[in-house]
Amino acid sequence: MEPYKDKTILIIGAGIMQEPAIKIANELGFTTVVTDYNKNAPGMKIADYPVIVSTRDIDGTVRVLKEFNKKVKIDGVITIGTDASMTVSAVANALGLRGISFETAEAASNKLKMRERLKAHKVPIPVFYKCWSIYDLKKITKKLDYPFVVKPVDNMGARV
Repeated sequence: MEPYKDKTILIIGAGIMQEPAIKIANELGFTTVVTDYNKNAPGMKIADYPVIVSTRDIDGTVRVLKEFNKKVKIDGVITIGTDASMTVSAVANALGLRGISFETAEAASNKLKMRERLKAHKVPIPVFYKCWSIYDLKKITKKLDYPFVVKPVDNMGARV
């Protein structure tokens, strides 16, 4: 059964984290468009339309997919297991698809902006501090009990 045989889905990223989503989209009958900077990423091999562009190149992705959309209409855009929410948002907005605002995508991707937004809306969160240098870190550690966590504002926590 292919309930989505007349629909095209764009999946940002074609690595091992996105491969299951691409497989499921294919099984459901979607035409799959997949972007990744690595032409040998596993999802590129199983996509109907592999597009070589970085998941982090927001402007480039929008430009390429606006042109692509003139030939093959894209009905939706997602990502899974990446920090490409801003790319998804920008593409959705550029193509007139449903999606979150760019500001919301940015807040979801930048841990500092996320925590500031949650705090402003009185959502309970752990204490956090902005830290831009080793000097800041030394100053902040005097206020904290050990152990504590230091995280970059961008990228996935498991990456270095």
